[in-house]
Amino acid sequence: MIIDAHCHAGRGDRLNAPWNTNAPLDAYLRRARAAGIDKTIVVPAGHSDYAQANAELARIVARQPGRLIGFASVHSQRDAGRIYEIVARAVREFGFCGLKVHAYDALPTREVCDAVRRLRIPMLGDVVGRGQIVDLLAPEYPGRNFIIPPL
Repeated sequence: MIIDAHCHAGRGDRLNAPWNTNAPLDAYLRRARAAGIDKTIVVPAGHSDYAQANAELARIVARQPGRLIGFASVHSQRDAGRIYEIVARAVREFGFCGLKVHAYDALPTREVCDAVRRLRIPMLGDVVGRGQIVDLLAPEYPGRNFIIPPL
């Protein structure tokens, strides 16, 4: 099985998301299948309300359950104080398998790392050229999987 990790499924109020444009994933899924990619991790990216974006992404994933794997997203500063609640809903209710945090939005925080530890899920963390962040997180959270693209 080959997994394409990751396809951004939208960017907030820009017109490029499957839920706010006529931008279906069908063409991508055909190309992925032709390339031998069986599953694709999808994340909501650059959204102003990740609780809403995660719910919208859940509807997209539900239409392609054998092909799409949902990862939740949060903004570590804007969502502070409710990170666990947002991610737990995505995992338990939507069946998401991980969390995506993008350092371009906000760096991962202890609250974010505690949530992934409690939920026993990996964190996909785009550190935007700041690889030293991995040196800070990994020793604090042994046994947690941190996926760091492109490192």
